[in-house]
Amino acid sequence: MQGGGGAYGAGRATGHFDLSVYIKKPEVILRAVTWLLSMIVFSCLSSSADFYGEVNCNRDDNVYTVYPLGVTISVIAFCGVMGFLVLDALFDNISSVQKRKYIVTADMAFSGVWTFMSLVCFSYTTPQVQL
Repeated sequence: MQGGGGAYGAGRATGHFDLSVYIKKPEVILRAVTWLLSMIVFSCLSSSADFYGEVNCNRDDNVYTVYPLGVTISVIAFCGVMGFLVLDALFDNISSVQKRKYIVTADMAFSGVWTFMSLVCFSYTTPQVQL
């Protein structure tokens, strides 16, 4: 067991930022994948078209009444991922244990809520589309 790490790694806080180390972190890789997927979801829903150039909806035959939830969730996920990517970059330079605790707690809360919201969105929009 290593000593001197402090709570949430605050004892290892340095002023040095290394981009190659940052990009190789697993959480940064997963956030980049999440960022890409949120852009894909947003672009697919906002274009309101499938491979055939049209979307057939069971309800109201109007795409814009069915998909605003998905577009909203994907845009907020995109913004949240960008914010947490910045916080991940700054995390090693934060020496305050309390600030690190707030960042980790916010990350966990956002991830949990947005996982649930993505499930709700998927469950809501999937039965609406007939290809």
